[in-house]
Amino acid sequence: MKIIADSSSLYSSKEAKEKGFTILPVSITMNGKSYKDYDEILPDALLSFMMQGAIPKSSQPAIGEILEAYTSTNEDILVLTVGDGLSGTYSNAVGAKQSLENNDYIHVVDTQTLAGAFHYIVDKANRLKNEGIPIEQIKTELQTSIQNSLSYVIPTNFTFLKR
Repeated sequence: MKIIADSSSLYSSKEAKEKGFTILPVSITMNGKSYKDYDEILPDALLSFMMQGAIPKSSQPAIGEILEAYTSTNEDILVLTVGDGLSGTYSNAVGAKQSLENNDYIHVVDTQTLAGAFHYIVDKANRLKNEGIPIEQIKTELQTSIQNSLSYVIPTNFTFLKR
C-alpha cells in the first residue's frame, strides 16, 4: 500500500520518503516567487517573510502531480488530504481519482483537519501500514481518530488573523 498526503501534514518530501510514504508539496507564493512547502521553504523562513509584511498565498498540489502519484504504482493507494473545508485538495484528489479508469485501488480520506492533527493521522496511517493492517481497517481506525480530534488555530495577533 502507498500512502500519499500533502505538505500541510508538516512533512517534507524527503522526510516522507525516508518514512516510506509520499508527500505532494503545497505551493506557496510570496513577493512574486513560488516555493514548494517544506522542500524549498521551511516554516521559520515563511514566518520571517510574514513578519516583514509578505502575505503568502498557497495552492494545493497540481492535478498533474496527483495523477502522476496515482499512476506510479499498482498497489492500493491511501490518499490523506487536509480538511475539505480548508482547501480544495480533497476535491482535487477525488476528481483525479474519478478521471482514471479502474480506480478502485485509490482511497481518498478527508482528514477534516490540518497541521499537527493531520501530521498525527499521516503517522498513524503509516504505522498501521507498516504493521500489515489491511487498508479498510486502517481507514476505519483513521475515521475514529478524525472524529475524536479537535484542531485550533491561534493567531499571534490580529494582523496574522486578518491575513
